[in-house]
Amino acid sequence: MIFLFMKLNWGLHLNFSSLLFSLTYHAIHTRLMLLHDLRNEDGIKSFFQEVTAVNWLRPEADPFLADADFNNIFISGESAGGGIAHHLALKMGPTRINGYILLQPFFGGAERTESEACSHADASASLTLEGSDQCWRMALPVGSTRDDPLANPFGPGGPRWEEVEVGPMVVVVAERDLLRDRGVEYGKRLRELGKKVEVVEIEGAEHGFLSLDSLSPAVDELVAIIKRFVGENLRGL
Repeated sequence: MIFLFMKLNWGLHLNFSSLLFSLTYHAIHTRLMLLHDLRNEDGIKSFFQEVTAVNWLRPEADPFLADADFNNIFISGESAGGGIAHHLALKMGPTRINGYILLQPFFGGAERTESEACSHADASASLTLEGSDQCWRMALPVGSTRDDPLANPFGPGGPRWEEVEVGPMVVVVAERDLLRDRGVEYGKRLRELGKKVEVVEIEGAEHGFLSLDSLSPAVDELVAIIKRFVGENLRGL
């Protein structure tokens, strides 16, 4: 199996390596897990402007992939990486990818959700509303609002979801994350359109809990969620 994990901060890769080790050790039939970072020298805008099909993913691309099972490919990402996974799901569809695991996807919108409006009460949160807005100001094209399809999956000019095919998906949200409601709404609306999407909430967790403490009970719960989802969507085993 090939597991692509989208994460933007190299400094936090140690924690993600711990997660991948846990999944490799515990998940049934796991053959290969690959940590992947889509960052390049062009800066944050490139993360969204250059989301492409995973054309480089082929046996001859890297000796490390020589013995990989190309019948089983999963794409996941945390925070902004979850947004990248969403955009890849739009491009790749269900044909080549077994499933998508979106961990606290970093979505936005001009209208505040309830979890965003209430976030001012927790000044110690790892992600604040001010920080979220600043990220979008840096990432979006000049003149765009947070309803740009790069930020808001249901914004004006976004995909015609009735016509879009996406593979199986699980969206993991955290109770104390200001982005919680956006992830819940994303899953709800896609399910209403007949997409195979599941939303799972981890109680007591905040945004980036995986980055903050890879040995927490919340991460143990996350490993169990991913293990189950992968097991349910493996092919040909």
